[in-house]
Amino acid sequence: GRYLHQPSSSFVLMESSKADIVEADRKRCWRWRPEYPACVCTFADYFGLATLQPALPYYLASIGVDDVPLWTGIILSGQFAAVVLGNLVWGVAADRLGAR
Repeated sequence: GRYLHQPSSSFVLMESSKADIVEADRKRCWRWRPEYPACVCTFADYFGLATLQPALPYYLASIGVDDVPLWTGIILSGQFAAVVLGNLVWGVAADRLGAR
């Protein structure tokens, strides 16, 4: 059992097994939270950037681009600049519309 302190300074024995307490803790920990979609989208965004980076120079060379290092830098910089701008927009939206 588990003892809870009551305002009258008496202790009350709560009839609950360890399995009930563990089950309640599990349900409380794994409930749906609004941050989960944002975490999935952020993971997909950075995973896409990390996957493209090593293959991009080979792809640009295979399609016949003359200055591969220049265009690799432009494309990768453009992607990360878009991430920065997107994070700024979402940050402002979160500050204005977020939980208070």
